[in-house]
This record gives sequence, structure tokens and C-alpha cells, in this order.
Amino acid sequence: GYCPSGLVVCNALSGEHGYTYDVTTGTITTIDFPGTVNTTTAYGINDLGEVVGGYCPGTLSCPSGLGPTGKGFLLSNGVFTTLHVPGSLETEASAINNAGVIVGDYITLVNLTGPHGFLYRNGVYTIIDFPGSDITEPKAINNLGIVAGFFRDNVGVHSFTYQAGKFSQIDRPGAFGTGIAGINDANQLVGI
Repeated sequence: GYCPSGLVVCNALSGEHGYTYDVTTGTITTIDFPGTVNTTTAYGINDLGEVVGGYCPGTLSCPSGLGPTGKGFLLSNGVFTTLHVPGSLETEASAINNAGVIVGDYITLVNLTGPHGFLYRNGVYTIIDFPGSDITEPKAINNLGIVAGFFRDNVGVHSFTYQAGKFSQIDRPGAFGTGIAGINDANQLVGI
């Protein structure tokens, strides 16, 4: 959704809803986290149809547009599960692979720092902040478990991959900054 600059209550006025679209049948299914009034956003879907994203639990508390949201969610087989990194102010889930591993980012309550990255597997949150960064935003995960996204440090914005506790920095030569938005199972990356 689009909210003109300065309209703090845009979400409450216009409402934002997540959805899925089946290309084969043309079926559109609206996704609204139960009990929300104004904002549910869907960011990622896996081959099993599980959807992740974020929702705004309050009436006027979340900003407009595609993020950030108040709490993250997983929608699996019609059941919503809230995702909220312990101690965070805001959490959003960006992507999910076929094994149900979720990545996203959060902002802390202490000093309002972040966003910081997280990986969620089997009910356990693992923090994945690129060393020396002030923000880390995982945006994608493939079925091999490789996470991709971007981070910012005192030099600029850079891309990264993360697997099994190890980071790799990726910078396009000659670019002012880079950001990865997706990764497939052949480990091909896309971004800006």
C-alpha cells in the first residue's frame, strides 16, 4: 500500500492486507492475521504454501507500506503463529524455505537498535548479525539453508550470504552499495 508522506494514520484509513495468488486458477486469497484491524503484510511463501510476513497488533501503531510491522507471523495449513524475537519491539519475517526455516529482522527495545537479523528453526531464534554491522536484514533463504540479505557498516551497504554460522560479504565492483533480495537453490543471487 501507499501512504502519502505525513499521514500517520494511513493504515487505519486504508487498510493493508496480505494475499496469495494462484497463477494457475487465478484464485486470490486474502491474509489477515486474526484480530488485526489495519495491517497484515505477506513477504514470503514456500513450495508447501506456508506464508510468512508481519502484522500490526494495534490500531494505529504501525507505519504504512511493506514494513516494518509489529510482529511477524507464520501461516501454515490455515493456522497463524506469531513470530516475535524475545526482547524485540518489532519483528518481521521475510522468507521461509521448504524445511520451514524462517529468516527476518527485528528492532530491539533497548536503545531501539537494528534492524538485526534472525533465523527461526523449530521454535528457536538464532541472531544473525553481520560482524561490525549496525543493521543486518536477511531477505531470503533457499532450500539448502543459505541465507541472503544486506547489512550496513561504517563504510556503506553490502550484501551477504550466511550458512552454518559463517558469513560471506558480497559487493558488486564499482557499486556505491549492494543488497541481495533473493537466492535460489542453484545459489544464484538477485539484488540491487
